Amino acid sequence: MKNKKLVSLIMAVILIFTLLPVTPANAKTKTKLSAKSITMKVGETKTIKLLNSKKRAKWSIEDEKIEVISETKKQIKFKAVDYGTTKIYAMVGKKEYKCKITIKKGQNPIPVPTLQPAPKPTAIPTIAPTITPEIEPTIVPTVIPEPTTSPTIKPTIAPTITPTLAPKNKLIYKDENVSITYTGISGEENDYDINFLIENTSNKTLEIQVRETSINSFMVDPICSMEVASNKKAEDSMEILSKDAERTPMSEVKNIETKFHIFNSDYNIRYDTENIIIIGNSSGSIDNIGNQPTSTPIIEPTARPTIAITPKPTVTPNIKPVTTPVVKPTVISKENLSERTYITKDKFVVEYTNNGKTATYFTPSATFFDVNGNKVAAMMPEDKSLIIAPSQTAYSLYEISSEEYVSAQTSEKFEDLDGIVAYKDCLEIETIDRKEKVDCIVKNTSNITVSAGIVAVFKDNMGNIVYATTVDNEEDSMSSFYLQSGENSITWFSKPYDISYENYSIVYYAYSCN
Repeated sequence: MKNKKLVSLIMAVILIFTLLPVTPANAKTKTKLSAKSITMKVGETKTIKLLNSKKRAKWSIEDEKIEVISETKKQIKFKAVDYGTTKIYAMVGKKEYKCKITIKKGQNPIPVPTLQPAPKPTAIPTIAPTITPEIEPTIVPTVIPEPTTSPTIKPTIAPTITPTLAPKNKLIYKDENVSITYTGISGEENDYDINFLIENTSNKTLEIQVRETSINSFMVDPICSMEVASNKKAEDSMEILSKDAERTPMSEVKNIETKFHIFNSDYNIRYDTENIIIIGNSSGSIDNIGNQPTSTPIIEPTARPTIAITPKPTVTPNIKPVTTPVVKPTVISKENLSERTYITKDKFVVEYTNNGKTATYFTPSATFFDVNGNKVAAMMPEDKSLIIAPSQTAYSLYEISSEEYVSAQTSEKFEDLDGIVAYKDCLEIETIDRKEKVDCIVKNTSNITVSAGIVAVFKDNMGNIVYATTVDNEEDSMSSFYLQSGENSITWFSKPYDISYENYSIVYYAYSCN
């Protein structure tokens, strides 16, 4: 009898545990990359995916040991071109994920040129490469005259004016490959999307990105990578977040301009549109008419679409006169270029000064050696090319730990300034000192569009550089600026937290392409 009662009790306990609800061990799956580390050989191709996230990823690579083949909002495909270690980064919102890439020598590695110390100039003249200018796509706007109506106003009643809202579902671009329709803005004040309906009319899968985007005349860096299969439609958006959205909340958006970059994975379709006004500045309405071509562009593998253009009226801004351009030299060498090198906490810094009477344009590089004289690394700086006007100083920054090498050799490949004009005084930079960073407001005071590279330099009381950094925005490195005449851009740079310094300054070089 006792044994029967014991058996019954055990069965009852087992039944109770069987009926208890089972909680999954990992009920909430975290956002992550498909791999934290990858080992591959030179020449191999791999793909990394973003998992368990509804947000888009903004991809970046640490250096040129890998080459990006294609990227979307959820994955990046890349190829190993040199052996060593590097990283791939995915910025999702304000959080960064990374994957370490270890590349080994393959049986048939892709040849990578070894950078040797720069030889002294010889009597052999430098032959400038012939550059075929790209043909920008142009557009004929169809001008629809607005009817002029003289309103009748009673003397005793003031007219009621209703502001024009930005229309939705309005076609803003169309060619033989794709049509893009603006469908409105959605989201929160400081985290919102500019939405589009995209129709792919080509026979290939297309990806659409944006270039040179501005909101209320401030340059922004949205997240945007819209992929549409052949002969399909898709609803997608460019996402405005972080500091850009804080400066211009959704309710204050009055003007949006951008260029669309349209391409496929084989790059036999690849071109940029003209500047497109999504929302106009005057009344908040969309200036769509000027963005619709009257003829269909023919897409060639080596050329952009060519469409006739009727230029818009030019408005002369009230700004400072343009700086006198520097005349390009006929022979370019290192004779008038002096350099100084510094070793900071995490960078190798080269300070270049142009002591000549003409501008110089070159691509710097550096080779690093260990205590035995063996090459540790050969690389290009963060800003790959420098265009320096006379009496101007510029900096090249190399991301390498000082413990990895004991000596370094710099070299420069000089180029012909064909179509490039350097400027010394064309930017106005205002700084606002914060606790851990310095806000930086950059304004183009010339009457032309310029590109500029900017570096923040920290010095001790003896004038020696102890820290140098490219300026940043909220999410990625932004050492280069593209500014139209009179245009502002806001960025910032971080202060060194473990290095003593007396002062800092911002150094830039600027140029335009004729």
